[in-house]
Amino acid sequence: MAQDKSNVQNLGEAISVLVQAVNIAQSKGGVYSFSDAAKINSALNFIEEVSAQAQAPKAEVETEETDKSVEEK
Repeated sequence: MAQDKSNVQNLGEAISVLVQAVNIAQSKGGVYSFSDAAKINSALNFIEEVSAQAQAPKAEVETEETDKSVEEK
């Protein structure tokens, strides 16, 4: 899991990091290097941000209905 960058950039990468973290935990007994722990933290933070954005209320869109059955004069 050790890579040059420690910040997760997208959801796919975040999920991949967390899957790798589970595999490491199972094989090493849960001991992570500092850089691995930083990457895992970045993945969790990214997922929290995406989740918060998805749950944020959307701006209301105002629409106007028109009755096409009535001719305008």
